Amino acid sequence: MKLFYAENMSWRFYIKVITWCLECTPTYSFSVAFGLMSLIASKRFNYNTVNWVDGTHFGYEEYIWERTIVVKTTHDVMHPPSVRHFVRNIQETTVFFVIAFWYFDHILSSNRGVAYPLLFPFTKSYWLSVFPFLRKEENLSEEEV
Repeated sequence: MKLFYAENMSWRFYIKVITWCLECTPTYSFSVAFGLMSLIASKRFNYNTVNWVDGTHFGYEEYIWERTIVVKTTHDVMHPPSVRHFVRNIQETTVFFVIAFWYFDHILSSNRGVAYPLLFPFTKSYWLSVFPFLRKEENLSEEEV
């Protein structure tokens, strides 16, 4: 957390790029979100007071709250995003990977036969094969006319 969210490191471009790349992986987002939750809710050793402190309630306020962490021993100030930021990253990444898997499953040839063309999601014939009930309505309207 000190490397990626410290105040004195946030101005460096390569740190921002690396942080963005890491936040695109669900494992990193999960571990940082879990670390932030445990920082609030669990009994832990506080290096500022050099003592064990009890955790507090972790609710919606703490979920959306972007906190500032100050380490008195090293004088580091860190500004990690909220837990909501990391949970949203996990959700967005999951949706991206599902869509990418679906797309590449169709365009790469496999044991099912010939692959679809690269722009298959934009063809009417593909969607009529996925939703055949649309074809029936289309045929009924042509016969009625």
